[in-house]
Amino acid sequence: MSLRAERIILTRDSDDEQDLNIIVEYHYLDLNRYEVTLKTAIRKDSFHFNDGQFQIKMYADGSSTLFRKERGSVKTISNYL
Repeated sequence: MSLRAERIILTRDSDDEQDLNIIVEYHYLDLNRYEVTLKTAIRKDSFHFNDGQFQIKMYADGSSTLFRKERGSVKTISNYL
């Protein structure tokens, strides 16, 4: 069984410097088994990603927000406080 790898952007929000964006790809191997590949890391505010991709933005206070881009618009999926 072959599934397309899911790319997720992990973003650490920073007030002092540009955000750190780490792009990872998750490959399904078997039930409860995944392989994670680090694709790239870049410091950039307002990092753009593609439709269907997810972004987890982590803040200094320990909270985080899950976003998904759909039809060119970034939508908030969930907040963790």
